Amino acid sequence: MKKLFLAILSLSLAFTACKKTDNNNNNNNNNATPAPAPQPSFGSGDGGLVAIRTITTSTVAGFSTTLELGTAVALFGDLTNQNYVNGGNVDLNTKALTLNANNTYAFIPSQTDLTGIDFSSGNIIWNVSGHNGNGVPSFTYDASSQGMPTSADLDIPASIDANNDYTLKVKGNINNSDSVYFQIVGTNGTILLKRLAGNTSSATFTSAELKTLGTGMGSMCICPWNVGSKSFGGKKIYSVNELALTSLIEIK
Repeated sequence: MKKLFLAILSLSLAFTACKKTDNNNNNNNNNATPAPAPQPSFGSGDGGLVAIRTITTSTVAGFSTTLELGTAVALFGDLTNQNYVNGGNVDLNTKALTLNANNTYAFIPSQTDLTGIDFSSGNIIWNVSGHNGNGVPSFTYDASSQGMPTSADLDIPASIDANNDYTLKVKGNINNSDSVYFQIVGTNGTILLKRLAGNTSSATFTSAELKTLGTGMGSMCICPWNVGSKSFGGKKIYSVNELALTSLIEIK
């Protein structure tokens, strides 16, 4: 079984997924932004490609709005020990990723490209030019048949009362996922995270857990994801497709 951990991608994903939004909420707290969504990482392997479709819901003056962003992360080298190398040019659906100083790659929407990578056609096609000196082969990884997870809308309450248990859920089903992360982040930075089986549509957080979050504005995410792998030139490359449903929430 593929071994997955949490943390390896945090260095790049602080700017992706939930962090790219500037949303209002029921209390018009314009300074709050959702915390980064949880991301899977990898066990032994030679490369990881992560496609992320983020849908953030916010409420302004009683009206609900959504913002969709497409982002991506790529890693090459020794994934177990987090020793990354330059893998040449990388793009996803023709959008070029940027190589960071630590040899991680990321695509971040910009002021001239606000919604980022388009996943609406169902295409999830990676092109990597490779780097002979670093042992990264040139390859094209078509993860379209693997597909992006799908889900009903996030069920967003007016607020969460920490004196009672709370069930974080969607208004229907989650499909095409291997696992689902359920996350609530408090105003004090405390993170509550549960990983449940694929296609699970809800997770319950106890009052005792919620009371560790503090009171004020927090955020919540439901993130279904799936994983596949292929071999190119003797190198094992993982592909992760993730849907991140996010929103701000008031914790009382």
